[in-house]
Amino acid sequence: MPDRVALLVCEHLQEEARRSIGPAIAGDVELSVYPAACGRARQRDDAAMRSAVRLAADGFDVHVIGGSCLAAGHPTEPPAPGVHLHCVDPCAKLFVSGTVADRLVDGGAYLVTPGWLRTWKQVVREWGFDDATARDFFRDSASSIALIDTLHDAASPGELRELADFVGIPADVIPAGLDLLSGRLDGIVESWRWQRERGAFEAARSASNRRIADHRLVHDVLGKIVTIRSEADLVAAMFDTFSMLFAPETMVYRPLHHGKAGEAVPWPAEAPTGDPEPLEAVGPDAPCAWTRSGNGFTLYLRHAAEALASVELRQIACPQFREHYQELAVTLAQMCGLAIAYTRGYQELKHMARTDELTGVANRRRFFEVAERQFSLARRHGYRLCVVMLDIDHFKSVNDTHGHAMGDAVLRRVARTCQHAVRATDVLGRYGGEEFAVVLHATDEAGARLAAERMRRSVEELTFETPLGTLRVTISLGVAESAPGRELEPEIVRADAALYAAKTTGRNRVCCADPPRSGP
Repeated sequence: MPDRVALLVCEHLQEEARRSIGPAIAGDVELSVYPAACGRARQRDDAAMRSAVRLAADGFDVHVIGGSCLAAGHPTEPPAPGVHLHCVDPCAKLFVSGTVADRLVDGGAYLVTPGWLRTWKQVVREWGFDDATARDFFRDSASSIALIDTLHDAASPGELRELADFVGIPADVIPAGLDLLSGRLDGIVESWRWQRERGAFEAARSASNRRIADHRLVHDVLGKIVTIRSEADLVAAMFDTFSMLFAPETMVYRPLHHGKAGEAVPWPAEAPTGDPEPLEAVGPDAPCAWTRSGNGFTLYLRHAAEALASVELRQIACPQFREHYQELAVTLAQMCGLAIAYTRGYQELKHMARTDELTGVANRRRFFEVAERQFSLARRHGYRLCVVMLDIDHFKSVNDTHGHAMGDAVLRRVARTCQHAVRATDVLGRYGGEEFAVVLHATDEAGARLAAERMRRSVEELTFETPLGTLRVTISLGVAESAPGRELEPEIVRADAALYAAKTTGRNRVCCADPPRSGP
């Protein structure tokens, strides 16, 4: 049996493998790399085999680790004594459980890793695709792109957005970490040690297997957590997971938002959320701290050095397993912290995607999305809607005279004022420039005119202090009543025509559109 072991990995896995080789095995391991061969007609990767044979000839026990590049074209026997093939197809299963990976693939996701993503343009060229055929390939192959985020490459989310924008399909980030890969590499090396010194390593191998099984269990349970996009649902899932792993009597989730404490969430719901029990002193980056009584601990959830929340577990069932719990806490703190960060980031991006950044009202895309839904409901239930188009009078002169900063302030206050003047069931959005659109729910022309006049008067009363004195602005509005069965676009055209009439007849007024001719 060789007295040295070599781990031969694809270049796309090089950084993850390097980070996954812990101090316990580093002294015995030689990490080597073979060129990536992703998607090259699934041909046998002879470069990997040549490297493996050469390392075996140098006296190493060689373990070749890869995905599709090893999955096809290889003989069932290793190419030389002392060479072992570890094929995990797709490569994403090196970082997430098979259950999670299969669920993503079944859902239409194309799985990518940070290493592949770093060179995706080169890979696409090697596939022989031009831009158009590459886009067709991805759109035909998948409905989304899922980055299996190993948490070490800060550039990966940006590269994912670039790829998603290029191919024109949505993308998501699945936080994974390196625990499964670390466990796999640990297992390979521990197995080699055991075979080399079977008797002495029997106990160590058994402990390693238990550790790997525990981490796999945690990853399987947390598999559902990384797909949750609501923090309330995420907290409920964490409570379920912690209850299964540690069996505490009570738990308390304490969120932090930019350093400020949020409302505590107890489990069970009637559990007290008072001051936590005193804790043992720990370092600032510790994943958890035990209570001085030793009957519970607090798990600290962080991401990118930012404290996001803590979870207090009180009166756990088996405190004698403290060392084992502490080991699990490292994974739990990392995964749950990352899940919270991505959940909050998702909600923030969702808000940004629907909201006009300057004014805070619905952006054009969101306006049309909600307005179309309103019109669909109106057709189904037979009630009327009204569309209002409004425009800030002489807005260009505001920018020219007082500057764009004042123009932005005018847009913000006008939008906010009009938003307050309509009902929660109505939808107001920025249509473009200084123009806004409103759909008034279940409203006839008379009611819409009243609402439009209310907006006009409210804006007319606004004042803006500038270096040149007090500034006042007005708005002109066009109203179009829509009969049941009509579509949104024609009503916007009618309301816009009425707005034009208001502009050409003196501004700062409301004009109503002529009735539609006939037909939908």
